[in-house]
Amino acid sequence: MSSLLIIYSKHTKHIAINEAKRFKDVEFLEVAKDQYSTIINMKTEKDFVMGIGGGSILDISKIIAQDRRCLVIPTTAAGASSTAFATVWREIKDSVKTQTPILLHRKNQSINLPHKVLISTICDALAHAIESFWSKNANNRSKRLSRKAIKYLMKYFKKQQIEDLIKAGVIAGEAINITKTNIIHAISYPLTIHYDICHGLACGYLLIPIINYVNDKRLPKLFGFKNKYQIISFIRKNLLLERLKIKKPELLANLALKYLRIHESPKKVDKRSLINVLSDM
Repeated sequence: MSSLLIIYSKHTKHIAINEAKRFKDVEFLEVAKDQYSTIINMKTEKDFVMGIGGGSILDISKIIAQDRRCLVIPTTAAGASSTAFATVWREIKDSVKTQTPILLHRKNQSINLPHKVLISTICDALAHAIESFWSKNANNRSKRLSRKAIKYLMKYFKKQQIEDLIKAGVIAGEAINITKTNIIHAISYPLTIHYDICHGLACGYLLIPIINYVNDKRLPKLFGFKNKYQIISFIRKNLLLERLKIKKPELLANLALKYLRIHESPKKVDKRSLINVLSDM
């Protein structure tokens, strides 16, 4: 019988206990948010590593797994279940190469996300789908995945079924695994590191100003809308995010430009244009 290390948060402990029944030799590791930076250096001799939770838990699991099989059960729409890299937050955002994990499909899980976490993960999934769609690295497969992700997001907003939201995140993660991120995420990283705004919400605050700035004429069709103003109205209605007043937009622009993938969106980006966007948020 294979051995297993299960990594989870206090919110997903009930799922971890249930999954443990499938294995004979199981070790549990409950991780709190303030432990992320130290836990990633942990080693394990177990045959498998299983991550149950949101993006940070899944990323930690992928890093700890190294060459072992990593099994994941996502409980948010973060997309980490579909990517071959993991994010580590230090003085800069660091991307660690990993194996693409094995996604486990579990139906009828009891998942109740706090409102802030729910909005944050929706924002992250939207950013992944949008950025992948308009990326200079987009191909037919990534565009199909972006469309499918948005389809599940729209379904979630109608029926409020968490399974649809998680599917949207998984699929948007597959799309971004092909193209990688660009302008929204590039600006979101310093917002998280220097302004202490959680990653998903940092992306969320940027959605409307960046959609306005890039003004990609193909984007409304992705949502089934006629123009970008319908997208903006949809985001405002469903996310209810307040406007974010940026202090020192020049500093944020300089930091964002250090992420070279910022130039992989369809519109040219320079310091002045970024300052204008950030000042108008």
